[in-house]
Amino acid sequence: MRKNYLVLLGNILEFYDFTLFAALLPIIATQLFPAENTINAYTYTYIFLAIGFWSRPAGAVIFGYLGDRFSRLSALTISILMMTVATIIVGLIPTNAGVYSIIILALCRMLQGFSSGGEYSGASLVLIEGQSTNRFFNGACLIASGLGGGCLASLSAALISTSYFPVNAWRYLFVLAGCLGLFAIWAQVTTLKKSNNFIKQEQHNTVAWKELFKNYKIGMYCTISFSSISAFLFVISHFLNTYLAATMSYTKTSLLLITAGINIFCAIMLVIFGYLAKRYNPHNMMRIGLIALLALIVPFFTIVYNGNLYNFVAIEILMVVFIAMFYAPCPAIEAALFPYEVRYRGVALGNCIGLAIAGSCSYISAKLIAWTNLNWSPVFYLLVLGICALSGVYLAKKKYREQLGQEENIAFYSNLRTATSN
Repeated sequence: MRKNYLVLLGNILEFYDFTLFAALLPIIATQLFPAENTINAYTYTYIFLAIGFWSRPAGAVIFGYLGDRFSRLSALTISILMMTVATIIVGLIPTNAGVYSIIILALCRMLQGFSSGGEYSGASLVLIEGQSTNRFFNGACLIASGLGGGCLASLSAALISTSYFPVNAWRYLFVLAGCLGLFAIWAQVTTLKKSNNFIKQEQHNTVAWKELFKNYKIGMYCTISFSSISAFLFVISHFLNTYLAATMSYTKTSLLLITAGINIFCAIMLVIFGYLAKRYNPHNMMRIGLIALLALIVPFFTIVYNGNLYNFVAIEILMVVFIAMFYAPCPAIEAALFPYEVRYRGVALGNCIGLAIAGSCSYISAKLIAWTNLNWSPVFYLLVLGICALSGVYLAKKKYREQLGQEENIAFYSNLRTATSN
């Protein structure tokens, strides 16, 4: 139990480090990219937000191999260390160094994304593998812990965006986040090394990369399409936080506080649906949540631009319920699509490619609006992602039933079978 708590703590700090840049984007954009047009400054900064996601697949390749070939613990520890170093450097970037500041920021965001590509999937497998009854709940708690880190980032950004703090106070947050990362490394290493169950899981042989792409295409497609649905949450929080602050009467502080509240609510709903997924059909839960999201996305953008803050919050809360319904079973379902020998690589690479697609949503949304002059044009992007994920749910259910017929996988799938049969 202590092992699980420390893994969740490490994930909270990892997501805090990674999302802090997105939360502070309205502040950082005007300092690093001074422009006459605020929208242009934000658009430039969206590129660096996307860089963090584009570099995740490369991290998944490296850490996925380390996790499958050597040790889940080694991959997890190195990834957190790299995130910590990159986060501290972001806080020390000079704002008057011109192009050098931009280069340093780009490299740091690449390093953050690279390290994040291995940490999340490693933490997910530590919580799911070796469990016989709590896979759905543990997986949902992992996603909730990531949202908890995002909530802390939003609250911290909202606090320093007030007039009580100097304009450069955002730097202190990055340095503090890095120091907390060092604590997470120490806590996880000292605890996981003592876990007999964790050590036992390392005693497997790995297989070649070509086996992953040759024999597990469906698993890769499903994992990529599921992770890309994060775009719905990113649009609700990161993109609208900056775009609405620049184009409408919403204030930066109020939007950051709303995002923090939405993250807390989403984390609570994830834990609830993670508990329910063990008792009800998880594939049906994912399908219902996704169909509801597709039905709500057009009304959502209509309400957003009406300018009524209360309606905006209400539709956000409703969408978050269905996002949590879709995502709560995902970690356990994704892990079930791959055998142990390729699981770290399959889950990590699939998640990171999907998140790279989703993480580009702020930049793509801004460009779509600029090209079409339609504030609701991001709907097209989200609908395509939703339809792909819906097909992934059907494929995952079919693949899962095939896997149940393999005797060597019965132990891993036993609690999934119970939920699916209900």
